[in-house]
Amino acid sequence: MTKRLSATSKTGNPDEDTLRLSFTQSPRLDFLEKYLAAKCHDKDQKIFASGTSPTETDVLEAIGWSPSGANTEQRNWEDEHWETTEVKDDMKMVMTKAAREWDKWVKLYIKSPEKAAKK
Repeated sequence: MTKRLSATSKTGNPDEDTLRLSFTQSPRLDFLEKYLAAKCHDKDQKIFASGTSPTETDVLEAIGWSPSGANTEQRNWEDEHWETTEVKDDMKMVMTKAAREWDKWVKLYIKSPEKAAKK
């Protein structure tokens, strides 16, 4: 991305043409991290420590998600309930898959740290 941006630049000064990105961790993602940790613990209790697990509702509130019609005057409660249920089901499915993948990687790391580090 930065090469493309500097290639279309008119100044020719790499200090001015370089795109600088900085990432900071949001404390709101702690709920998501704890939720994933609980799914990992469900996958393999021997490898992953137990802890408190936030509910799907807690996670969605923490990341700022709300149903699409929640801020309108004409709210359709059935649609909001359906949308919320779908999002929670999707989150469960994605986090269960993430826990499965994390479990496979950790087990590979236990057997062969060098091989796991390459993945």
